[in-house]
Amino acid sequence: NNNKNNDSKPLLSTFESLTAPTQFAILAAGVIFFFGIHNVLQEAMMNIEGFEYGVMLGYMEVVGVCVCSWVERTFIARETTRVAPLSAYPLLTFCLLSSSALSNMALNYINFPTKVVFRSCKLIPTMLVFRSC
Repeated sequence: NNNKNNDSKPLLSTFESLTAPTQFAILAAGVIFFFGIHNVLQEAMMNIEGFEYGVMLGYMEVVGVCVCSWVERTFIARETTRVAPLSAYPLLTFCLLSSSALSNMALNYINFPTKVVFRSCKLIPTMLVFRSC
């Protein structure tokens, strides 16, 4: 049954036939590449004279994540049921929006490389919280 699923998705089948380290390297390179583009575009927008819409930019990022997640889950993964309870989504969305909006607003007071360093450090508390669970 699993082979039948992979035959209808040749790119997925090809990717899954690669070794785990190769898959990891491709995915890591993709994350770095697209985060790089995201950060360059974000800095360019925030450096436009008179641009003071950090909260709206954060909101649009959340909307983009929601739409792309829905497309991926619906049309690529073909999921028909939700695993997490619906009650978990508002808090998650609020945290994502707050994080994005506040970091965009911070660009009015700090330079972009400083923001990137602080954003990179957010993994430390995440790892500490995850380890304690």
